[in-house]
Amino acid sequence: MLESLTNYRRSALTRRGRFDRSIAHPPILPRAAKRRLGAGIALLSVVSALGVYWLLESSHSASSASARGDSTAIRLFSATSPFNTPIPASAGVDPDSAAMIASLVADAEKNSAVITWSAWSVPVFWANATTPTYNVTFTAENFGGYNYLAAVPIPAEAQPAAGSDGHMTVINTTNNCMYDFWQAKKQSNGSWTAGWANRMYTTDTGIYPEGASTRGSGFANLLGLLTPADFQAGVINHALMFASGVNRSGGPVAPATESDGSNAGTQYIPEGAHLRLNPSFDLSSYPAYLQEIGQALKTYGMYNGDSSGGGFSFYAVDTTKSDAPYNVAYPWGSNAYPSIPIAFLQSMEVLNMGSQVASEANPMPQPCATYH
Repeated sequence: MLESLTNYRRSALTRRGRFDRSIAHPPILPRAAKRRLGAGIALLSVVSALGVYWLLESSHSASSASARGDSTAIRLFSATSPFNTPIPASAGVDPDSAAMIASLVADAEKNSAVITWSAWSVPVFWANATTPTYNVTFTAENFGGYNYLAAVPIPAEAQPAAGSDGHMTVINTTNNCMYDFWQAKKQSNGSWTAGWANRMYTTDTGIYPEGASTRGSGFANLLGLLTPADFQAGVINHALMFASGVNRSGGPVAPATESDGSNAGTQYIPEGAHLRLNPSFDLSSYPAYLQEIGQALKTYGMYNGDSSGGGFSFYAVDTTKSDAPYNVAYPWGSNAYPSIPIAFLQSMEVLNMGSQVASEANPMPQPCATYH
């Protein structure tokens, strides 16, 4: 259960049933709670029409985020990733779009529509060839019969996001390997555990091809998250990931590869669904950062990527814990849960979807680290 500052409580549906969790927060906020799911020099971001680039450093200290080396520009996720591909002019609207948007809006009006960033999101940390490695033991899942992920580089400053989801991502700039964690925890003896972990290259699509991800949908932790670089650039050149409290049961639609949706009926949105903001929606009266989000929703859209504990949420990288350049302020300042206008959601359209398929949970072989 979630406990608010006013002792409001509600349960969060998880992939394998319901469990309790408590943390102080405003009284009606969505939370991604899944059974498999969540100082140095300033680095510049380079944004192209194909997507967002980050300057990832080629040398990092194993023990301190303040020891920095030279930088090399690489792309986070491929140009062919659905999240980095603009919506084609020929995209059609799903016949059940109006009903699905109505359920999304009703859930947001009952609960909330926010950006989650300072807790229950994902902090980012850098590693390189000198970073200590750990065998990360699994405490909640053992897909494929695996018990741990071997030789994972984790820097000394790494720490999971606040909240029981405990998401965290480490990027190794030596080989472009990215490690996603859910319920990450550093033990008192210095070892690391996680409910589950997986890995891919930063040049992959950001989607685990056969599920077994640390989110509900098969999406990488950072796929579709807002970053400080998005707002520094003044343009968001990628789709956004959102979580909803009313996701459809029965499996995902492409590009998602798994789902923790639990609501039966075509009036609910399946995980993997692609939505866009109506191109005619007037953004001119909103603050600059909401205009940037709105324009991204028109150009790239948003994908349903997780189940929440109720309500609607976008996610932004957790800047309260992350290494640079992810540790700078957002335009909304210290507001822990900046609001998304309900009018945005009311003007969304669900684009034509493929058929729902069965969820996958098959950890794939991958050179970045080996399951045991």
